[in-house]
Amino acid sequence: MSTTMPDTLRNYVDTTNNLDTEAFIGLFANRACVHDEGHYYCGIKAIREWREATYRKYQFTMKPLDVKEQGTETLLTAELTGNFPGSPATLMFDFEFRNGKISKLYIRS
Repeated sequence: MSTTMPDTLRNYVDTTNNLDTEAFIGLFANRACVHDEGHYYCGIKAIREWREATYRKYQFTMKPLDVKEQGTETLLTAELTGNFPGSPATLMFDFEFRNGKISKLYIRS
């Protein structure tokens, strides 16, 4: 894994694994959008609902495997272990940051 992980990304992983919803939500810009499982969640309220529903459904933890900077994007490859078929699974998290906040997150397998 790359030794340089932006603080916001490190906090994303930590708040995901620590189930700290308030700190997790605080990482996102007000107009941020998340794409996960074929759906878009835009704005803090929608991202909070996505976060809570996803954790209830899958009860997962995340382990970073690799981080790469690609233009304006930061790509995180992570292993997720949880309550879902095929666990553990390796997923890609494509982040864009603006002013230290997550402005875009696209999650794919």
